[in-house]
Amino acid sequence: MLKLAIQNLEDGESAFAIEEQTKNIDNILPVFRDAVKVSGTVLKTGNRYIIQGIASSDAVMVCDLSLEEFAETIQASIHVVAVVGDDELSDDSIILLREDDKYINLTEEVQQELAVHLPMKAISPKYRGMSFNELHPELSADGEQSESIKNERWSALKNISFDSQN
Repeated sequence: MLKLAIQNLEDGESAFAIEEQTKNIDNILPVFRDAVKVSGTVLKTGNRYIIQGIASSDAVMVCDLSLEEFAETIQASIHVVAVVGDDELSDDSIILLREDDKYINLTEEVQQELAVHLPMKAISPKYRGMSFNELHPELSADGEQSESIKNERWSALKNISFDSQN
């Protein structure tokens, strides 16, 4: 769990750093390996805590172009508000704390933000900026070898006409 200690924290701004091994974090995506690190500041004013920071973890992914495995550090901004003892709040974005709580659990917020910051298309840094055709010209639809790959059984489909005026 990613727990921020708040016991005996005085009013004002304080820096913090938390690190936890991914094997100790329930429900974290399996692409994240080693450790999750969170650092930033916590501002305490009365019974309210405002946490701002950066979460990071190394993710091991498979490149969509080359199918090679690569590792990349994923970073995400974290912004959390926690309030002690105010059961009247109905906002889901605010963490409610009891008077005797010693920690603020940041695990769920960090997991969600890191997951959202994973790339939609995983491309290894050494292949970024390259197209599939540049990486695999032999499989390109424009390549000379692609004509020899085509199967003659499909040649009849070339003559199909989709005329909407039947």
